[in-house]
Amino acid sequence: MNYKKPINYKKYYQLEFIILFLIFIGLYPILSLKDIDMDSLKKNLDNIVDFNYLKPGDINDIKKLYYINQNYIEDFICYTPKSNVDAEEILILKAKNSETLPLLKDKVNSRLEKQSETFKTYIPENYSILKNAVLKTHGNYLVFIVSKNSSDINKLINSSFK
Repeated sequence: MNYKKPINYKKYYQLEFIILFLIFIGLYPILSLKDIDMDSLKKNLDNIVDFNYLKPGDINDIKKLYYINQNYIEDFICYTPKSNVDAEEILILKAKNSETLPLLKDKVNSRLEKQSETFKTYIPENYSILKNAVLKTHGNYLVFIVSKNSSDINKLINSSFK
């Protein structure tokens, strides 16, 4: 009688695990989200931002305009309106963790809604800028753009993530 040896599946499972592990290691640089260089992004933004309507902002502006606690933020770029009659503003936040990102987005969205209501009746021509605002997240980053050239600014920011 010819008896066949039982197949040892343990070796096959180990081999499959090793192959999958190597595939994930190889794909990690491609699939992982890139941290953007905020300093170079700020320099690039400085070249296209219209400083007739915007001025660089700081953490106090973020607290005052968006009611965001600095403990939730790892890094940021902020441009605020020069005056109360200007609607344009730009905010790029890097959250300390992904759990706080929905809270940050809600706070920025509240600011957008408040500004929209104000400008809808106060200065209707600036309301059209607010209607085309960009508010999105990318990894641990939140991007908020209210500008006449929001598409150019958005393209520049998107290219920083590549």
